[in-house]
Amino acid sequence: PHTNRKMPSFHVPTAFVLLLLASTSPKVNAAVPCNSTHNPCEELLWKGSQCKHGYCTNPFQGGCLTSLLREEEYAEKYGSGSSASTLRHRALSLQRVCNSEDSKLSPFCQPNADSGYSEVRIFPQNWETSIAASWILQIILSELLDVPTTLETGIADKNNNFYSEENRMDYGNSDAADKYASFQNAFDAEGGDCRMYKSGNGEVGYVPCAHSLPETWNSMEQILFDKQKMGVVEKPSSTGVIGINGWFITKFSVDGDNSLGYYFGYQGNQTRQKLAERFKRPTTWKDYCSLISTNNCSATDEVADRAPAEDGSEDGRYFVDGSYTGHFRATDKNNCTKTKECTGHFMDYPCGWKSYFKQQAYHLGIALESNGNDVSGGYAYSEMVEIWKAANATKSDVIGQWWKPEATFNSFVGTESELIMVTLPAATAACIEARTNNDRCDGDRSFSEKYGDKEGACAEQPTGLLRVVVGNMQSNIEHNKNPKAAMSPAYDLINSFQLTELHLDQILLTWSSRGIDPYNFDMRFVACKWVADNLEDITKFIPQSHPRTFTESSFQTAPISISAMVISALAIIVTVAAAFVMSEISTFQSVSLMR
Repeated sequence: PHTNRKMPSFHVPTAFVLLLLASTSPKVNAAVPCNSTHNPCEELLWKGSQCKHGYCTNPFQGGCLTSLLREEEYAEKYGSGSSASTLRHRALSLQRVCNSEDSKLSPFCQPNADSGYSEVRIFPQNWETSIAASWILQIILSELLDVPTTLETGIADKNNNFYSEENRMDYGNSDAADKYASFQNAFDAEGGDCRMYKSGNGEVGYVPCAHSLPETWNSMEQILFDKQKMGVVEKPSSTGVIGINGWFITKFSVDGDNSLGYYFGYQGNQTRQKLAERFKRPTTWKDYCSLISTNNCSATDEVADRAPAEDGSEDGRYFVDGSYTGHFRATDKNNCTKTKECTGHFMDYPCGWKSYFKQQAYHLGIALESNGNDVSGGYAYSEMVEIWKAANATKSDVIGQWWKPEATFNSFVGTESELIMVTLPAATAACIEARTNNDRCDGDRSFSEKYGDKEGACAEQPTGLLRVVVGNMQSNIEHNKNPKAAMSPAYDLINSFQLTELHLDQILLTWSSRGIDPYNFDMRFVACKWVADNLEDITKFIPQSHPRTFTESSFQTAPISISAMVISALAIIVTVAAAFVMSEISTFQSVSLMR
C-alpha cells in the first residue's frame, strides 16, 4: 500500500526531533481480499481469520499468545517449573482483558470489572519500530498482566489497536504540539483516566490522551523541556537503542567508486561532473510515460507495465512493485555543458523534518541538490521509500538522507543495495552550536538562514532513543482508592521494558520478509511472535509477584473466616489478661522485697 507516513526527524544539539508536517497519512485498510468462493484467510494469515465484508479479519482479536503458544515448539521450549512456563500457562488459560475499544458483549475478551486495573494508553506515533514496541507492550499488558491497554493515534479516524477486527495499522500523528497535548490531557484527567475524553477512535470532539510514548528520537525539543519542568511528563529514560541519522548511499555505488563512502570523494569543482553523471533525477510514473516512453505507456516496456491509474492517484509514484520499476534521468541540472553549476541529485527530507543538508553540502563544496516538490526541495517519506526501491530495482546510484534502525534500511541489509552511511566531518560541540535555524518550511528564508556558517557543516551524532511517561502515572496508581488498581504493574513494566537494537533488527527483518499483508497483519504476527519467542526475557521486566490472581470473599460466604477472627480475638484477650496478671505479680514481689 502507498502511504504518506512521516518519520522521526532531527534536531540540535544531540538528538532527533519529531517535528513533522501537520498533514497525516491516509487510513491503511486490510490488504487480503476474500469472498464466498475464495477464502484464503486462514491459509495466508492465521487460524481464526474469517472472510468478512470482503477482507480477512484479524485472527488475534481474542489474543495472539493463546494461538501461538499452543504450537508444539513452545510446549518444548517452555517446560514446567520456569517463570516463562507460568506465563505460557496463563496465556493459554485466560482470555485477554477487555479495553475501552471493545464492545461490552465482546466474545474475544474477559471484562475488566470495576475492581480491575486502570486502562493504559500508549502513543505509537507513525513509524514501524515504535508501532512494534507499542504492540508488544499492549500484548504483554493485555494478555499476561490483565491491564486494559489501548493505543492513541492522535487522529480521530485512525486506529492502531492490535486487536482491531479489520487488522488496521494506521499511521498516526507525531506533531510535537499534538503529541504532548495528549500527555497534558492524561495528566489533567481525574486519576489519569483517558476514558473520560473518548470511548474510541472516531468520536466527535476527539481529544487525544496518552500515558506513554515508547520511542522518541528527541531529547532537546523545547516543548518536552517545558512539559518536564511543569511535571506533565517525567524525565525521559533510555530505551537502550542508539539511533543514527545521516547521508546514505546504495552499496553498489560505493563498490563502483570507493571514494563515495567519504565526503572528500564529493568535494571540489573537479567532482561536479562526476556527481552530475552518477546521481540522476528520479522520475515519477506520469513523467516517465509522458516524457520518456515512446508510446505514453500504452504498451509494456522494461520500466512500466502500464500507464498510471486514470484517477491520477499514481501519477506521482516513483516505484510500484510489478507495475513501475522507477526511472532516473539526466535533466538540464545534470548537464554540465548546458548548466555551469550542474549538480548531482540528493534526496533530502521533507521541510517539516530537521535537515542540515544544504549547510553541509554548501560549505563542504559538494555539488549535490535535492529537487523534491516541497518548498525546501525535499521529498515526502513515502516518496523517499519508493526512490530507494527504484534504485534497487534499476541499480541506479542514489544518495540521500536516512536513518536507522528503520524498516527500509533493514530490508536492504545483506544485498548489493544495502544503504551505506557516508562519512562526514565528525560532529563537535562547536559545529552543533553553529547549526542553522531549521524552519525549512519557510520559503522566505535568507541565504544565511538556509546555509548558515561553515562551522556547522558536520555529521549528525548518534543519539540514544528515549521513552516518555506522563508525570503522574505512578502516583495515580499508588493513590488509587481501588486496592487492586493501586497494585497495577503497568508503570513498572512500561518504565523498565527495553528492546535492544538486535531485537528491533530481528523484528524489522522478519516483518519485511513475510510479504503477505505488510501494513496490516504481518507486523501483528511479528510482534506477537517476538513475545512468544522471548518469554524468558519478558519475565525480567514484569514486576515481582505479577501476574496476580485476585479472589474475593465475604463474611456471608466464608464462615471459616469468621471462626478464625473469633479465635484470634479470644487469643488477643487471653494474651492481654495474662500480661496484666504477670505485671501485678511482679509489682507485688517488688513491694515485698522493699519491706
